[in-house]
Amino acid sequence: MLKKMDGIVPATSKWLGGKDGGVWVNITILPKNTFEIIIYNDYTGKKIAELVYEYTCANIDEKLIFKALSGFGNGLQWVPDNPITKCVNLKEKASN
Repeated sequence: MLKKMDGIVPATSKWLGGKDGGVWVNITILPKNTFEIIIYNDYTGKKIAELVYEYTCANIDEKLIFKALSGFGNGLQWVPDNPITKCVNLKEKASN
């Protein structure tokens, strides 16, 4: 895991990966039962993806969402059978 790039990757981002690679993930709860996930490159800090999800779960927060993530390859990967994965749907994907 590399050190967060000050001023590039937000301080609230968390590391999703192992010692050989991964991504920085920033999760923000938004109004109207939505949340945003922004993925940053581990070496450059460049934004890779910006995703907005709708959810129907009660009592959802950033920690629960992060625990439901398993990785980022060709797209965001969710932990199979995690309860959160059953109550979220991709709303929009912003292009970079």
